[in-house]
Amino acid sequence: MAEFSLTPVGSVRDPVLDVIFVHALGSDPAKTWTNDADVYWPEWLLDLPGVAAWALAYPAHKTRWGEDGKGLDLRHVGRTACSHVADHGLFELPTAWVAHGLGGLVVKQILRVGTLGDAQLAKAIESTVSVAFLATPHRGSDLATTARRLKVVRPSEIALDLVPGDTGVQELNDWFRQHALASRLSVLAFAETKPIATLPGNLGSTGLIVETGSADPEIVGVLVRHVPEDHFSIAKPGSPTDVVPFAIGAQIRRVLEAERVRERAQSTELG
Repeated sequence: MAEFSLTPVGSVRDPVLDVIFVHALGSDPAKTWTNDADVYWPEWLLDLPGVAAWALAYPAHKTRWGEDGKGLDLRHVGRTACSHVADHGLFELPTAWVAHGLGGLVVKQILRVGTLGDAQLAKAIESTVSVAFLATPHRGSDLATTARRLKVVRPSEIALDLVPGDTGVQELNDWFRQHALASRLSVLAFAETKPIATLPGNLGSTGLIVETGSADPEIVGVLVRHVPEDHFSIAKPGSPTDVVPFAIGAQIRRVLEAERVRERAQSTELG
């Protein structure tokens, strides 16, 4: 299981926007974002002029078993991830996030860290212009049911943060909702609609990992897009024209245009 790392997706000259991909529980960047055709689809965003893409990895262990099971809770992961990204020199450009599952909670925690008074880490929240959530459990996911669905026993600290009603997750969601509205943050939310198949030939299923209600960040003006995929395949689109990458690409284009308008306005004022 990956520890903290930040890996560039290809190389771009003179970028004007950083896009950071954040994986889900029990996964890593390659496993989360590589589709069935063995295509690492974050590379598709490099077709957008001025866009640099990055893949953030963090300890996302599902269980406490073995040495790898000594996990951190969500708050500690968010703090360390925020510092790690800043240490790589990011947050200097406008920043967009694409997050799957638990990764969405990590992103919100990273942004929350930016409010704690450290001038360098404050750039995390100041630079962020958009977030796309793919099947993120904003209100948690029933741990006992999720553990059974994912065959998890002795869940890790960060997995325990997903318990519905957890005050930390609820408070984080309330904070992010207020922040998104106050800052006019561009937010996308996608929900899985297919259950996870557990038997050969799709003869059986165990249900949704993140229920539709929990995939809703409850932000005024943000409509959850229901995607005909399961919890894992929602992050593995087969084509740039599929719902998820197409919407994210459109979101990033809008962000780029807004930045160009802002820069032109600043140039006019200076002139």
